Amino acid sequence: MGKRVSDGVRRFSLLPGGDYTLIAIRHDDSGTDVHREQVELPSEGNQSLTLAPLWTRFED
Repeated sequence: MGKRVSDGVRRFSLLPGGDYTLIAIRHDDSGTDVHREQVELPSEGNQSLTLAPLWTRFED
């Protein structure tokens, strides 16, 4: 989801301002981890977010 700009960077265009829940998922041989974070986007202009994920193991 989102346009890949570079490794680990995604761009989302035309999102209206408001509250969002960002969800990042990573998979490896030992399972799946999930990071969830609340973000607030302004109604005008650009927003750049740098994430510091706190990974939680997702149990199937």
